[in-house]
Parts: sequence; C-alpha cells; structure tokens
Amino acid sequence: MGRFALACAAFLFAFVLSPGSRAEEGIGNEPAVRGWAMVQNGPTVTAGTDVVRGDVIPESIKLAEVPDHPTYGFIIINTERVIVDLETRKVLAVY
Repeated sequence: MGRFALACAAFLFAFVLSPGSRAEEGIGNEPAVRGWAMVQNGPTVTAGTDVVRGDVIPESIKLAEVPDHPTYGFIIINTERVIVDLETRKVLAVY
C-alpha cells in the first residue's frame, strides 16, 4: 500500500470510523440544532479573533439554551453561529 493510501486509511479510521471520534467532540450534522441556530438573532458578542471548535467560552458570556437540546448553548460571535456544550462551555460547532 502506498504512503498516500496508508495516510488516507489512517485518517478514515481515526476521524470517521473509530468509535467515539468526532461524535463525542461535536454535534455532528444534527439538522435540528443547525437549522435552529441559523435563524437566531442573538445573543451576540463581538470578538477580536475568530472562534473555532474546541475553544472555551468564558463564564462571563451569556449563552442561550437550544430548545429540545438542553446540553447545548448558543451564541453568535462576530457573524458566526456557535453551538457550545453547556457543561464544559467548549465550542462544538461553528456555522
């Protein structure tokens, strides 16, 4: 197997096929949460940098609770819609 094919296989296993990989780190493609987030107007915060998945939102920033998904919080940072784990305040998805 060539190096490229081996690298692709390792990527697939580590990030797509392995149990507990991306699903535990984010919300995946949960259409209900994404759809809800895309039509919200706030709360909104302006930040000097972009937010990325894995960032932690400070306790001083108020998050909205996502209806029917009580473990998720929501905020708009700059122009990005952000889904946050309410327990850890870790960014799970940025739209």
